[in-house]
Amino acid sequence: MGRINHTETIAKRVDASRCSLDIAVNRLAEDSGIPRTTLQRKLKGAAEFTGGELIVLGDQMNVNPEIWIQGLAKAAQ
Repeated sequence: MGRINHTETIAKRVDASRCSLDIAVNRLAEDSGIPRTTLQRKLKGAAEFTGGELIVLGDQMNVNPEIWIQGLAKAAQ
C-alpha cells in the first residue's frame, strides 16, 4: 500500500472549499492574515497547514475545518 499524503489531501480539501465559495487566493490570504505566497504553497500541498491556520481559514470561509481532516486518522492506521 502506498504512503498516504495527508498534506496534499488537506490542501485539496481546503482549496475545494475555497473554489466552491468563489474566493480568490489573494482575498483569502488578506482576510486570514496568511501571506499569499505561503497560502499558495500550502494550497498546492507543498507545505503543511497548522491547526491554527485551518481554524482561521475555516472561520474566514464559514466552514468547519474538521471536514478537511475527517477520516485521515483512520486512513493512517
